[in-house]
Amino acid sequence: MGIPQNQDPQQQEQQENSAVKLGKNFAKKKVKQAGKKAAKKVAKKAAALAKKALSAGLKALAKLLVSLVGTIGVPTILTVAGIILLIVIIMFVYSSFFGSGTDLKGEDQELYEYMIKELDKTIDTSRPEQAQYRIPPELLAAVVQSDFMMKEYEGKEKELIRKMAQALKPTFEYEDFNEYTEIYTETCEEGKCSKTKVKKKDHYVKKITYVDAWNGNATYEYDGKLSDWEGTLSTHNETRYKMEKVKFYKNWDEERGYFDPYWAWVPVPHEVKIETYDYSRKMTFEQTTVQQTEDYSTFDSILNQYGFSERDKKMVEALYEFSGGSIGYTEWLSGSGFGFSGGGFQGTVIPGGNVPAQFMEFYRKGEKAFGVDWYTLAAIHFVETSFSDSQNPSNVSVVGAIGPVQFMPLTWLGWSASADFGGTRLGNASIPTSVLTDPSKIKKYGGYGLDGNDDGKADPWSVADSMYSAASYLAKNGYGSDKRKAIYAYNHAEWYIDKVLKYAEMFHLAATYQPGEGMPSIPVGEIMAPATGRISTNYGWDTLNGKKRFHYGLDIGLGGRGNVPVVAFADGTVKKAYLSGSYGNCIIITHNIGGQPIDSLYAHLQNRNVVTGQKVKKGTFLGYMGNTGQSFGAHLHFELHKGSGWNAAKSNSFNPLEMVQIPSS
Repeated sequence: MGIPQNQDPQQQEQQENSAVKLGKNFAKKKVKQAGKKAAKKVAKKAAALAKKALSAGLKALAKLLVSLVGTIGVPTILTVAGIILLIVIIMFVYSSFFGSGTDLKGEDQELYEYMIKELDKTIDTSRPEQAQYRIPPELLAAVVQSDFMMKEYEGKEKELIRKMAQALKPTFEYEDFNEYTEIYTETCEEGKCSKTKVKKKDHYVKKITYVDAWNGNATYEYDGKLSDWEGTLSTHNETRYKMEKVKFYKNWDEERGYFDPYWAWVPVPHEVKIETYDYSRKMTFEQTTVQQTEDYSTFDSILNQYGFSERDKKMVEALYEFSGGSIGYTEWLSGSGFGFSGGGFQGTVIPGGNVPAQFMEFYRKGEKAFGVDWYTLAAIHFVETSFSDSQNPSNVSVVGAIGPVQFMPLTWLGWSASADFGGTRLGNASIPTSVLTDPSKIKKYGGYGLDGNDDGKADPWSVADSMYSAASYLAKNGYGSDKRKAIYAYNHAEWYIDKVLKYAEMFHLAATYQPGEGMPSIPVGEIMAPATGRISTNYGWDTLNGKKRFHYGLDIGLGGRGNVPVVAFADGTVKKAYLSGSYGNCIIITHNIGGQPIDSLYAHLQNRNVVTGQKVKKGTFLGYMGNTGQSFGAHLHFELHKGSGWNAAKSNSFNPLEMVQIPSS
């Protein structure tokens, strides 16, 4: 480790030979798979494809070659240039034609139609707004074909397409917006007007508010607008009767010669003009902004489950871009780490996965001091020397790297010491042990060696000192922001990064985490509380920022405490562990409790200590309470969903207090 030239030459030669063999076998295999029909297609369209590859797929080709260079080196690339060109042509044919459904027949056409059918199942096709978030068929084709390369899914293509489509399907969140209408009527007759009371007619409309897709998330915001009153006039005449005093005559008066008059009140008909005004106004919610975040956490997590290496992931991107797609996955990957987190755990870690317990104190000390995950240090220890703890010939590489984690002596002491102890990269045999282990000399020459056990020496053969120094080295090379970059600085090979991260995740998941403080008690039975603390928001209707909403879970507050652990409330399998724009660090676990399927959801976590697909036990540490996503203060948002489990509409949710009680802190 330490500098680019330190890779074992024998190991490099083996890798290059393997790469050439792999390239030949791959090309041979793909030609065989393509059959005569595909071979003719390649021959017929090779010139056109090559031209299109140069014009539309140059970026993808460059990425592909870079990934191969990082794996097998420039000399080998030049040696197998013809093979690579053949691979590129075949990959382009497969990705372009299978992914787009162009010029397919027979089984290929059937497979393409099946893929489209499965992709349509991942969205609600009756909602046009969801269509843009459906997984592109070219991307699914690229993923599936890359998986064929690694795991040979011949005969199981449909099964793989179905699984991958479901794994990468987007999730949608909708909210009810009341686009109500208000009405009243004004009636006027003979200059007098009267109004009815205003009536409100509710009309709830579901609008999309959040999407979590394979390549990121989007938050939709709306603005409510109440229109002005608008009226319609209707006019008609009505016959109305008024009581009027009318003069009548009866009883003839002989002396006077006329009838006797008298007055009486009688109804007299009149024509009246009636004017009716029907007034109405409407509340509408219009989309104002869409905040989109490019985030491949979900995509990367799925590929990790299928065992995709860094090179395999770059292959997927190259295939997709050959077919005309656009993706920034590998750029995101270079700065995102490897998709799981869990450092800074405060409590006891019981190792699994054959990690020797006696080394845990050294791994944890490096983690605490420099923020480098203990399982990454354990993985480097294993990859370098299979957990060696003593000075022996196997701990000296052909280029002179020494100790449990294979530091170059001049990296340990400082490369400026080469002027005093040999000018070549292997000229370090003359360094006296007294100098190599002297902290003051290391400081003088600017080396990385540290005294990890406070015995006054910085010994590269000591597990305590070497692990502490390795943690420091990784931290100084940016482990906190880019794990892959830091590990690359340790060995300068992509295969090495993939191998270390593979074992790091294995060791991480195999360990048992026992929080030191704030852990809920583990009672007898199937379930337990997910955390301790005061419930700040209950399940049901409440008001947030002046708006009425339905809260589908419990909010358990941090309450001024430090790191508060969150644990699985029952045995189960992690359905999804991902970064959400609204939920932040989120974990969904599926359980079977008393024969009833139930999903539990834990949101706004500070970190995620489990991954999708992992089996967990009741009380398994999931992460610490946090303030990630759309959150106002550190807390745990905890939901329970029955039946078919969690969905974007949260139609299966129920009050968690029906099953668990939350102990106060």
